[in-house]
Amino acid sequence: LSLVYPDMVRLVLITLAVLNARPFTTFVRMIAEARGFDMLPASFEAMVEALRGGYDDPPAISVLALGVFEEVEGLLELAGLELYEDDLSAFDEDVDV
Repeated sequence: LSLVYPDMVRLVLITLAVLNARPFTTFVRMIAEARGFDMLPASFEAMVEALRGGYDDPPAISVLALGVFEEVEGLLELAGLELYEDDLSAFDEDVDV
């Protein structure tokens, strides 16, 4: 968990930078600069605080991570992105390579 969670936070930060159309200046400033974004998941601060608080409660971290992903999906949908394809028939077609 101590390896995966920080990487998840980094990827969420990158997604938020793209969504807000604001690149980060440096890796070290990612969290501080993300705090100034217009669009953030509601649980952004809780996600960041979990980095400092350790990983003593894996079930709580799991609930937090799922919540963050749901909130980011909501932000992406608000931005007009269609996240999932309703019709998966394209995967059934034979493709000549």
